[in-house]
Amino acid sequence: MKKRILTAILSAILLTTSMLLAAFPASAEETVSKWDGNYPIVDLNAAFSGGTGTATDPYLLSSAADLAQMAANVNAFDKDGNYVGTNYEGISFKLTVDIDLDNKLWTPIGGGNATNGEPLNFFSGHFDGNFHTVSNLNVKPEAQKDVHVGFFGYILRKTGVVGIANFGIESGTVTGSTRVGGMAGRLKGTMTIDNCYSKANIVVDSTANPLTGWSAAAGFVGQADGTINFLDCYNAGNVTITYVSATTAAIGGFVGYTTTGSGPSFSGCWNLGNVDVVAVSEGASAEVGGFAGYLKVGSNVIGCYNVGEVKTTVYKGGYAGTFMGQQGAASTFVDNCHATASLVAEGLAADRFIGGADVATSTPAGGTNSIIAKEAAVLPQPNPDYDFIYLPDSMLPAPPATEPPATDEQTPEVTPEVTPAPTQEATKAPTQAATTEKAPSATTANNATQEPTTEKKGCGAAVSGVLLILVSCVGAAWIVGKKNED
Repeated sequence: MKKRILTAILSAILLTTSMLLAAFPASAEETVSKWDGNYPIVDLNAAFSGGTGTATDPYLLSSAADLAQMAANVNAFDKDGNYVGTNYEGISFKLTVDIDLDNKLWTPIGGGNATNGEPLNFFSGHFDGNFHTVSNLNVKPEAQKDVHVGFFGYILRKTGVVGIANFGIESGTVTGSTRVGGMAGRLKGTMTIDNCYSKANIVVDSTANPLTGWSAAAGFVGQADGTINFLDCYNAGNVTITYVSATTAAIGGFVGYTTTGSGPSFSGCWNLGNVDVVAVSEGASAEVGGFAGYLKVGSNVIGCYNVGEVKTTVYKGGYAGTFMGQQGAASTFVDNCHATASLVAEGLAADRFIGGADVATSTPAGGTNSIIAKEAAVLPQPNPDYDFIYLPDSMLPAPPATEPPATDEQTPEVTPEVTPAPTQEATKAPTQAATTEKAPSATTANNATQEPTTEKKGCGAAVSGVLLILVSCVGAAWIVGKKNED
């Protein structure tokens, strides 16, 4: 009888343990979703992982399959070449997980067409990255379809809310002929791009897809048209032009070419990657800049800087500058912007801040600007491992603990120095003055974005505690059983 009771107790304990082990891992959220390389069947009524697509209740992209479904719906053509997809005009999306594209071939979201004109497919929704990232991006469209190339190919704002916020391209390579950028090949219309970054390397090679007219490429966005506000964004990938066949090429570290409308504005944006123009076609010219290639229309560029090296030997009558290749409009205003890297340009004076201006339409840009030696400590030196420039207070680590004041009568009372809790301003990378310590560290950003992983560890600790109790119960039951047998 005693053995039966002991066996029953042990069975109950083991059953409870099994149930707990099965329950806890299931409650932990997935932090990274890996793509298998397959696009699902087009489903214009897809519900994704929740939400209704409104600004207050966005569609939730909680897996790589969700993201691929959105891309497939935007890029849908029938066998006769008729567009049968959706632009998601005015629809909102929110990413809830990091995506690993696993170097599988990714088709840019929007912009794939056979000419150098307006595509039929484009993305016109709002994309909130929700402080999540995409890694191992691999974009290399087939020839004749690589004129709007990036994670997003072409974003066009027609009506409604549009933009990208709190989203990062963590790694990868993007290859194309023109309008090539890590985040997007081309943006057009009215929108805000806020707190986003790209670390993807850019390669322009138009050997298989020779073009005429303009070619634009940069680390973040190839071409920007219209009233677009770039806030606190940066590029950390290298830009390499192996061969471009266009009449004129606008190449920049952050943005390549701007045209039409009142002109994009840039505030608190950086370029950390190198720009290297190896070859352009015979008779072509190149406007090459560390931050921007050619700002053709009037733009406000405030508090921005470049630390990447600029190298070109094939400007062919174009311009090259450590910050901007060519300024095209008199209304362009460049203020409190800096370049810290060297310029290597055959036949041009080294260390030009702005390579040149269209004298027929322009005057030198207003504002206070400078070229600073790399060794100078005036600017913080951003680390390519940075994540988001801005993080909400809720994602920042808690302030360090402080020692209580001394209470011994023999020791003078000392008031401890209290470290204030980190605030939003502490995560902003300054663009002036020597305040490097305020720039975000890789450790801070990585810790902040790993909260789901921390939750998993918490669950594991809870399971360990329960198991310890159960083991103690088993031991006690065994001792009781042993005494009863004696």
